[in-house]
Amino acid sequence: PQGGPLFIFPTPNRETFSALTGSASVRYQVADWLSTYVSYARSFKSGGFNTRYNAAPAGNVPIPFDEETVDSYELGAKMDFGAFRLNLAAFQADYQDIQLIFRAGPVPLLFNAGKARIRGFEAEASYRSGGFSFEASASLLDDDILSITAVPGATATVLPGDDLPLTPSFQGSFGIAYDFQLTDAMKLTPRFDGSYTSSLVFITGSVPEIEQDGYFVGNASLTLSHEDGWKLQGGLTNLFDERYLIQGNASLATLGYAERIFARPRQWFLQASFEF
Repeated sequence: PQGGPLFIFPTPNRETFSALTGSASVRYQVADWLSTYVSYARSFKSGGFNTRYNAAPAGNVPIPFDEETVDSYELGAKMDFGAFRLNLAAFQADYQDIQLIFRAGPVPLLFNAGKARIRGFEAEASYRSGGFSFEASASLLDDDILSITAVPGATATVLPGDDLPLTPSFQGSFGIAYDFQLTDAMKLTPRFDGSYTSSLVFITGSVPEIEQDGYFVGNASLTLSHEDGWKLQGGLTNLFDERYLIQGNASLATLGYAERIFARPRQWFLQASFEF
């Protein structure tokens, strides 16, 4: 039915999608301190229907889109040097018929946009000695839109060379804590966590109004725990009150809007728990 500016199909629509998926991995123990592996996985995302329009589409039939498939490859190593551990991984994901937004007039619709590739490298490290603990991780991503599939009657909002949504080129995080043994059964643990995310986009295409520059977020907590199982914890999230986007959407050329959703500001919390 047509209700004001929005058309919604009142009847169910059905399409069947099937795919053969799976994964395989091989692990090799090079030495007591070094384990290596290689893996492959085939995944798919189901297709569906675009069912919301500003006006009824041609033939009064919802426009469908097909499934998306991805082949993922990973090569990694895990190293253990006693108190210090290090994990490294390199990976690549090849997308076929990736589902991205196009526009039919002012209406955003989901279509199979073409081929894309994401390559990356990840590293994780941890160190624990006495009451001290430290963890850190970092990831590098390189995303490429390899080809765009033309859709009759629709305009692509993405071009080869554009960034894929939510794929920052760098992310890094760390956590540092120390256990102070107050008694034989009770300890107090201050902890600080920090993370940095480089610039990213939330939709395909360049819309500076909803793009997020690189940002750093810190969290701090203090935990009092007892070996009997109870725990008291308090802390601050977004300690430095960083203002950053967690989502954005826009249609400036056709509908003249841009909307942004920001992360929560600095908050404090208290919680108690008991394990038995």
